[in-house]
Amino acid sequence: MKTLKTTFGDFGPFTTIETLADRYRCDGIDYPFAVVGSATVDGTPPAPPPPPEPPEPAGPVVPESVPMLNAHLVIIQAGQMDALMALVEALPEMERQEAKAYLSLALNCRRDNKWVQLLGPGLGYDSAGLDQLFITADALKP
Repeated sequence: MKTLKTTFGDFGPFTTIETLADRYRCDGIDYPFAVVGSATVDGTPPAPPPPPEPPEPAGPVVPESVPMLNAHLVIIQAGQMDALMALVEALPEMERQEAKAYLSLALNCRRDNKWVQLLGPGLGYDSAGLDQLFITADALKP
């Protein structure tokens, strides 16, 4: 793109600028010397706009699931494994057996699992606290 620079300001951008005997023809429009005065043609392409700023990180992503071993290790590190087992033992027989099976046999612990939803608050974790446990468990490299 080209710009016609005059003492009155810059005109453009234009694709083409022709200098004729008594005028400049910019993309087919005439600018008489008597009107614009002396001018120069700046054919330097405009600088590209700066790249957009990267978005602020939204914080760590809460994983949908983590390895069950990692979930156990986080609960142990928080000093709450005994409290978790006490909560499980306090459940009615059928639910106790299901919870024990999930905690001992599942390969992964899912954030949306009913036992996470039921037992987490019993350990004092609200939704944000459970999210943090999953983020911490996801970062573990046992």
